[in-house]
Amino acid sequence: MNSLRQRALLLVLLVIGLAAWRGGFGFFAFERTVVLRLPTAYADVRSVDVQLWSEADGLLKRQVVETPKGLSDDPRVQVPLRRGAHRVIALARSASGQTFSWQVEFDPGWDEVLTVSPGR
Repeated sequence: MNSLRQRALLLVLLVIGLAAWRGGFGFFAFERTVVLRLPTAYADVRSVDVQLWSEADGLLKRQVVETPKGLSDDPRVQVPLRRGAHRVIALARSASGQTFSWQVEFDPGWDEVLTVSPGR
């Protein structure tokens, strides 16, 4: 009977550890990668200002990527996120000096890597 209690205690501790590691059932934030697919020609982009917002916490992260020769890949931002409503805003400046902006709302759910496509 004593070994059964020890196993049950170990199982409970394991479940609590797993819940804390994976964001506490959505109550805690954990590190995620947000991949932004912009609806524009990447070779023409000279800078991108990416902002991640949470309805509960406000601005979570702002990252500016300068690309004198154009983007070669999707911009990526690593940020701790918890489940719930979020918004990403992207402001891109082209080689000709034009500025474009996009935004999209999303819920990260349980995904560690999120791909968002503003404007599509």
